[in-house]
Amino acid sequence: MRRNRDENTSKNAEKIRSSQRERALMVPLRAKTMLLSITALVILVSCSAGIAVIRYTGAGNALFEAVNQIKKNTATTLGLTINEVLVTGRNEISRSKLITILNVRRGDPILEFDPHAARERLLSIGWVADADVQRRLPNTIYVRITEQKPAAIWQHNGKFKLIARNGKVISKKISTQHRALKVLVGEDAPTYAAELIKMLETEHDLMKQVTHATRVGSRRWNLLLKQGIDVRLPAEHAETAWRYLATLQRNHRILQQEIRAVDLRVPNRLTVQVLHKKTSTRAGDET
Repeated sequence: MRRNRDENTSKNAEKIRSSQRERALMVPLRAKTMLLSITALVILVSCSAGIAVIRYTGAGNALFEAVNQIKKNTATTLGLTINEVLVTGRNEISRSKLITILNVRRGDPILEFDPHAARERLLSIGWVADADVQRRLPNTIYVRITEQKPAAIWQHNGKFKLIARNGKVISKKISTQHRALKVLVGEDAPTYAAELIKMLETEHDLMKQVTHATRVGSRRWNLLLKQGIDVRLPAEHAETAWRYLATLQRNHRILQQEIRAVDLRVPNRLTVQVLHKKTSTRAGDET
């Protein structure tokens, strides 16, 4: 029995020593793998720096192409090349335009791709309100886009453009789904679009009747309603006048009357222009 216990103890000790040798062997192997990866990254960065120097000094094209090819081959060997562009939040922007702006191609070294420069290019697109661009090693470019929400149509010099609430031009093309938006007329109309929309939203029922808003003298707005009524707002305290008109509409249905215009430019005074009906004359009637 004692001999068996001694043999078991000897075997356990041998297993422990074997396990320790395996762990000791794994540490150098892992360190070697990490060292190879770091070395590869250093090679790629060095190649990029070398290419920059060659471009700056105007050295031979052949050398430039050779270094560039070495860099691409190294990236390909390590799997550090662009294989996929993952995009979220894109609805209005075409994929082809997006890829062109990002300036990426399948097989390009991923470490050469500059996410910050790509983001700046994306923000130059009218539809883009914000963007997040990331490199996800080893082979994916991730792009998250927040698109602008069309708020109005800007009319100026006979041209129509889709604009956001902040006045930024989104697109020169007006699709069918956006033709119901209000039309803002005037050179500086986009600058004051947010202010106007905020005011109109204080009276939603009345806002629904507005089709056009024209900037007058870079100071105030004239509104055109669906009934063909022209509403002239004051340069100052326009929101107060707007609320007053909404109150008159709720209490007296003023906009259902036969009127052509409502003038609110003078404080505490309402001027209404009545719509005159055309009178017809019959043969034999005296005029």
